[in-house]
Amino acid sequence: MRKNRIVKIENIFAFFSLIIFGLSLISENNSFAIYALLIMHIVIITMSICKIEENLLLLLFEICILVFLSGGIFYNYFSGNSTGMENKFSKMVLRHILICLYLSQLFVYIGYCFFASKWEKRNTIEKGNKIEMLLIQKISFICFLVTIIPKILIESEKARIIKSVGYVESYLGYSYNLSSIVLRIGQGYTLFYWIFLLTKPSRKRTFLVLGINLFISFFSLRSGKRSEFILPILMIIVYLGFRDREENRRGYWLKKYWLIVGILLSPVLIVIMQWFSYFRLNIEMDLKFTEFLKSYFDSSSAEIIGYGKLLENQIPKHSYTFGLLWMVLVRNQSLIGNLLGLEPIANQTIDMALNGNSLGQTITYFVNSSIFFRGGGMGSCFIADAYQDFSYFGVIGISLFYGILLFYFYHYSGRNIYIHTLIFLMIEKLFLSPRESSFVFISSTFSLTNLIYLFGFMVLISLLKKKGYGCRKKGDIQ
Repeated sequence: MRKNRIVKIENIFAFFSLIIFGLSLISENNSFAIYALLIMHIVIITMSICKIEENLLLLLFEICILVFLSGGIFYNYFSGNSTGMENKFSKMVLRHILICLYLSQLFVYIGYCFFASKWEKRNTIEKGNKIEMLLIQKISFICFLVTIIPKILIESEKARIIKSVGYVESYLGYSYNLSSIVLRIGQGYTLFYWIFLLTKPSRKRTFLVLGINLFISFFSLRSGKRSEFILPILMIIVYLGFRDREENRRGYWLKKYWLIVGILLSPVLIVIMQWFSYFRLNIEMDLKFTEFLKSYFDSSSAEIIGYGKLLENQIPKHSYTFGLLWMVLVRNQSLIGNLLGLEPIANQTIDMALNGNSLGQTITYFVNSSIFFRGGGMGSCFIADAYQDFSYFGVIGISLFYGILLFYFYHYSGRNIYIHTLIFLMIEKLFLSPRESSFVFISSTFSLTNLIYLFGFMVLISLLKKKGYGCRKKGDIQ
């Protein structure tokens, strides 16, 4: 009874936000649109927190949207009665940004709720698979241990390169002073990490592996990329929530107050990450806490939505929503590209800006070509991609799709651990979509390296099974 009442109230508030949004369109008052957007954020966050064990992934994704897109608008509006972008865009472009953000939030909510209402959970584990799962657990743990040192060496090499050439310039491309064998082994780290964890090992083994990954993530901060530290933290939360829900042991793996404390401390983390941005770029800093927070939000990727509208008639008419998949997975893959006779397109070049499928690079080229040629960029956004290709219908469509994915990925109930591993790899990159292209979570997951490692691992397990190798009770990983 209580659950139904909560859902009904949330739907009422969502409808109320739609009325306010309609008034903003009629009156051309951007303040109404800001309030409508704020209500939708509150609706989604409230729904997520009310049943957090079911909606954890939606909550974390919503936090990413707030941090990367809407947060700057709210911060500036409620502290200075502006969006913070008036010096860059006209009132019409600002309205466009707010329309895109509101439509995205509304239809993520609709897609998520609609799919949730149709979902029927199935049993996740078959009794006949337990012996195979123990074998997978043992072999994946060994593979994970083998990749740790190469992974650390790769992160150290990244730090050395960035210290040598500069953070922004490192995006122009560089070569590692490591053997190809070390590089190839290190590239399997994340895949084996998730295969092992998704076999649901014991609490002791689980936290050991999570701790190793957290250490490497912290170590990777030396290379200057904040996302390589933040994403693993988000994924640890997702995984612990998944274990709680799957094993019906609420609070055993993930305690609710951990999340509350994390959310309350998120402004501090934002400030630390912004300080780190200045540090990696060798910018002198003498700012207060609130100024650090404001400077972070001022660099919000909501601007990419505005520039997409502002430069609408200049941007080449290529596919940005789906085109990047073709470019990354086919055209720029040396093996496949050579077989098809396709020339790859290098990043940070005029060819990429005018003929490629990266909206972020194209817009950076038009807005600030000097930064572009140095290796810098403004980032991208799944909303900007969708609008560029399909107008507001694209924003609605991609947001519905994301809403469905957010529910399905977290509630996947199939029995195939390899599919589940790919899903967790995609979830990690899905958090980047407010600052990246629409399908970065697919292009990064289904890389040739990941597929070769996954196929090789499956073949190895199959061969070991045929030879009668298994996990006896005494030697099982617990």
